[in-house]
Amino acid sequence: FGLGYSHFRFIRLPGDLADNALFQLRSYIRRTLFSPVVVTLDANLRPVRMLSDVLYVHEKGSWSGHAYMEGYFRVPSVVQEPYLLL
Repeated sequence: FGLGYSHFRFIRLPGDLADNALFQLRSYIRRTLFSPVVVTLDANLRPVRMLSDVLYVHEKGSWSGHAYMEGYFRVPSVVQEPYLLL
């Protein structure tokens, strides 16, 4: 988005990924936590599904790293749903 900083991210997935591809999503916890919602879009940029079954695990911070939430999710068909909106 060319108008400044945004928490939204628009991602085009590589076309050579297998169906039901597994993705990892990590959100670092500093003063606040950004808890993303994942939406898949079709080739015409229309929403197909909201992935609400992302299971996040909390990893505590230490002297050498920030705390974070990490989750994994699958996209059923990268051909039919080639875009992600976080």
